[in-house]
Amino acid sequence: MMLDGALNYKRRSGHIFLFLSCFSEEVNMYSLARKALSIMDH
Repeated sequence: MMLDGALNYKRRSGHIFLFLSCFSEEVNMYSLARKALSIMDH
């Protein structure tokens, strides 16, 4: 029972980690796009 709970927790934290890494990649792409646009403006 304890082992099962640990596996469930690990799986759930893995999903959260995946979500966070995807989110940070989106933010990086957004900031890169902003930089490119500001360079084009000047």
